[in-house]
Amino acid sequence: MKKDLSTAENMLELLKTLFQINFTFINDRASLDSFVNKHRFHPFQRMFTSEVLIKTLENMQKDTMLILTDAFTIRLFLFYLFDTPVIMGPFTSSSLSSRDVNSILAKYSLAGVESEKLLYYISSFPSYPENQMTHLVSSLLNVLFPSEQSREILHINYFENPDYDSEDKEAAKRENQISLLEKRYNYEQAFIENIKRGNARKAIQNLHNMQMDVSYLKRIGTTLDNEKVGAAIVRTTARLAAKDSGLPSVIIDKISSENTVSVIHAQSVDAIIGSQEDMIRDFCKAIRVQNEKRYSALVQSAIYSLEKEYANEITVESLAKELEVSPSFLIRTFKNETGTTPGNYLKNFRLKQAAGLLSATELQVNDIAILSGIPDANYMIKLFKEQYGMTPIKYRKLYRV
Repeated sequence: MKKDLSTAENMLELLKTLFQINFTFINDRASLDSFVNKHRFHPFQRMFTSEVLIKTLENMQKDTMLILTDAFTIRLFLFYLFDTPVIMGPFTSSSLSSRDVNSILAKYSLAGVESEKLLYYISSFPSYPENQMTHLVSSLLNVLFPSEQSREILHINYFENPDYDSEDKEAAKRENQISLLEKRYNYEQAFIENIKRGNARKAIQNLHNMQMDVSYLKRIGTTLDNEKVGAAIVRTTARLAAKDSGLPSVIIDKISSENTVSVIHAQSVDAIIGSQEDMIRDFCKAIRVQNEKRYSALVQSAIYSLEKEYANEITVESLAKELEVSPSFLIRTFKNETGTTPGNYLKNFRLKQAAGLLSATELQVNDIAILSGIPDANYMIKLFKEQYGMTPIKYRKLYRV
């Protein structure tokens, strides 16, 4: 038996190295107390008390495995090896944002807890999908006990009553879910209408309501992959709203593509939410411009591309190719509607960006020129003097914020 236990310990040490997840043998009360004291963040975490864990182990059958989850989405995996209880974890299966943490604190009325510290605590544990951890433990047990039948997996949630709900409770849950579905529908309709109106502030507020207030979609957190799926749904909804508003397809595709790339590369829920907010602002700004100036779809698309890509190299030829028209037709149409050519519009917009950087930052003129899309600083100074009647340095002195 000692040899078998030693083999198991070596295997657990290997898994710990590979997955950066802890395995703790509970040999006595002292080892349990040490585990609890090391990992407990707040007294509200009933799961992280020696008394609760002792009772849980006493009631646990040795041919089962338990997955414990607390109100902060922290999880523990309990199982027996050779009559010795083992705890795998803590770990999480959720990537939480600061809004998620604030929602948790509000839900359980945990006054006095700093959300930043709680988010840091949750983020300090490795994050793996529950099915991956289940497969990991099951594979370990299959190797150690090849003739043993698969162990039953039970869940205990320490943010809810672990007892089975009565039929009345289940009925109440179903009624509540219907109410939440209706609530979600109302939020989505308001979101669509505010996008079409170009009201970014209210559309973002609708987005937050959809993310935070509908508990059947996000009870106390969400995995990063699920959040990315949710972002794709929001993106599609925003696209349809923008199309209904009459926004040109070129602009819709540009904004959508930028959001898709941003979400794909996002490493946190906060980054995804921030990307969604940027997308909403871009859609709403383009819709407001459309409603205020009433340019044609071609000119509006050209203006959007010029203002979005001003820091990069852009020519009338490349812009015309993107918009699938001839350069001469683009120039003629653009000038008829705006009173200037695409080239002059781009030059003036770049100088406007340079002026903003001069008044708001301490950046060198060379750096500002590059950021404004005019890599030749001397040429930028020449253009700046023609536009504003003074050098960039003098402009900074006069208009420094």
